[in-house]
Amino acid sequence: MGELIYMNKNDDEGVSKWMVDGVNANGLTKGVDFNIISFMVLDRDFASHSLGGFLGKNSTKLFKNVAGGYRAFAESLVAGKNVEAVAETPYPKIDNQVFYRINEEVDIDLATEIGLGVVLYKGEYLLYCPSNTGNPMDAVSEMLTIKVYFQLKHPDDIDMKLKSSFEKYQDIIMSNMIANSAKHMNHLKEIFTDV
Repeated sequence: MGELIYMNKNDDEGVSKWMVDGVNANGLTKGVDFNIISFMVLDRDFASHSLGGFLGKNSTKLFKNVAGGYRAFAESLVAGKNVEAVAETPYPKIDNQVFYRINEEVDIDLATEIGLGVVLYKGEYLLYCPSNTGNPMDAVSEMLTIKVYFQLKHPDDIDMKLKSSFEKYQDIIMSNMIANSAKHMNHLKEIFTDV
């Protein structure tokens, strides 16, 4: 599945200009070969946040010089604050899981909030899709989420394919988001309205 979706990304100008390649994660072991670096925070009002979103900081910068114990580090940052729980983004154990290498710095908080995960693999932050269950229909959701990530990072570079399908797939896009969904959906609407 992941390899198939990556092949489609090569043909999509809204994604291919940001995508370098995909790393086949089959056979890789979490905590040995890679670490999950994207965290969700549930506050005591049961609102969900990315770690950086909760702290008002940038997770990419927070983890820059951390060399291990990522979950403990994340928990230490929110200790004593209004937090119910801290969790890594889910990591589905499926065949053909792919980590996506992009040609720019990964925004861990944006990725987490819109429904992607981020791993640290061989010193690089790579994107993955935590909602992929191996069902062929997950390919649509995965592609949309990746397209949304790049559109929000680059609001002046309009992905016309995403714009044309945005109305049809709004529910899928929003259902993948774990935090700030209204903010991100409104931002997408603003981006597409101005075109």
